[in-house]
Amino acid sequence: MPHAPIRAVSLDGLLALNPHLTLADILALWRWTGPSERLH
Repeated sequence: MPHAPIRAVSLDGLLALNPHLTLADILALWRWTGPSERLH
């Protein structure tokens, strides 16, 4: 399965791929991907 860019994955998609994600995990992903969006 090809690794899709995180920015192309919706919140619902993340939960569908891993229903065990917690809100903290999701917030951590958002904080991690946020700055990288500005760098590109």
